[in-house]
Amino acid sequence: MLDRIKQYIESESLIQKGDHLLLGISGGVDSIALLHLFHELKNEYQLALSVVHINHGLRSKSADKDQQFVSEQCAELGIPFYPRSVDTKARAAAEGWSIEMAARTLRREAFLEVLEQSTASKVVLAHHMNDQAETLLLRIARGTSVKGMGGIKPKNNINGLQLIRPLLNIKRSQLLKYVKKKKLTWREDKSNQELHFHRNKVRKLILPVLKKEINAKSVEHLSELSASMREDEDYIRLLMKSVEDSYLDGSGLNLDALKLQHPAIIKRALVDWLLDQQIPPEKINHRLLTSLINIESRISVSKNKDVLLTEGRLSVLEVAQALDYHYDILMTGTLHIKEAGLNLESTKANGREATPHKPIGEFPQFAYIAVKDGVNLTLRNWRKGDRLKLHGTDGRKKLQDIFTDAKLPKEERWKWPIIAVGDDVVWVPGYQVAEPYLVHSDTECSLFLKIDRCS
Repeated sequence: MLDRIKQYIESESLIQKGDHLLLGISGGVDSIALLHLFHELKNEYQLALSVVHINHGLRSKSADKDQQFVSEQCAELGIPFYPRSVDTKARAAAEGWSIEMAARTLRREAFLEVLEQSTASKVVLAHHMNDQAETLLLRIARGTSVKGMGGIKPKNNINGLQLIRPLLNIKRSQLLKYVKKKKLTWREDKSNQELHFHRNKVRKLILPVLKKEINAKSVEHLSELSASMREDEDYIRLLMKSVEDSYLDGSGLNLDALKLQHPAIIKRALVDWLLDQQIPPEKINHRLLTSLINIESRISVSKNKDVLLTEGRLSVLEVAQALDYHYDILMTGTLHIKEAGLNLESTKANGREATPHKPIGEFPQFAYIAVKDGVNLTLRNWRKGDRLKLHGTDGRKKLQDIFTDAKLPKEERWKWPIIAVGDDVVWVPGYQVAEPYLVHSDTECSLFLKIDRCS
């Protein structure tokens, strides 16, 4: 197995002789194997080794015992030990992140801190072939791309943090066999047995079926597929580099020119451009990319950013975040709602005429509202607790439920326009006009409203 690891290290150019490496050791069987394997490789590669162990603050006493265990392992091997404790729950709550995302971010921050303190140059992680197979299956199930199917990379650089994974060509069973042969001990994380975690379901339920019922080498084949996808992605990136001057320049991204390229290049270019514009990666998905390819004028991509199409070019507009915009509606005239990037046109009318209907989330929107003496209509943003009186019933429906049913993204809800009288909702564009404000006859005084994106 050691020869196989050395071959992988050299084929992927993971380390050089004389490197100072920081090993990420949790105390589990995989990381204990990594610790002792690199202790064996130390002299051959003239390596300096240090260890970092991160207590995420999620398992109290058992996590403390993990740290003590790793500390003792390092003392026996004469390897400098750098423990770090982080408050994952607090960071997740403060940033509005999932526990997984907060833990990943805190780990990377701790790695950078210890790299500087220890003078090591790279962090070595114990991801192996089974991890790769699990990652690929999870990404396929959740929705991914060729890049995503590339899975866990042998090495990557994240904002100056160099991470290497020299065990990706080794199966979990091989690592377990190694530590048992060496009569090593390790710590068990009980959460790895809990099936409400998706990765554990893949590990415990799905992969065993694939290996038993489909192909005994399923793990190897999934790992090979990831490697193949990384090669394909690298080649497509080379093609992109050769044509990017045709659609990308100092003035931004020329969508008309980009759409002349192959779809594989179009989507990758849009992803790269969105990331350059500081759009959060979790907001970038197939739906957004499709919307951008077919954009007519403007699309909301995050709570405070819209993408605009102007003369065939895409640009990002910072949107004001005042959550309580409020405008009095004129009987005749045009309002510009800068907070939402909208215009409202109002015109006096009699009765109502047929108007095209577009669902919530799309523009333009049209409605006829019955005009009542002494009542002032306002246009404002949605506020939590808003309800609409439904047609033909005594009931009212929460706008939050209406938006959820319409699959309006959360980042767009705060600025979706509402026509109201005081606290009463009169019209939810894309849904319906409240019962008391319906126009029932051709002679009834009404107000025709049109809401559209700013051109």
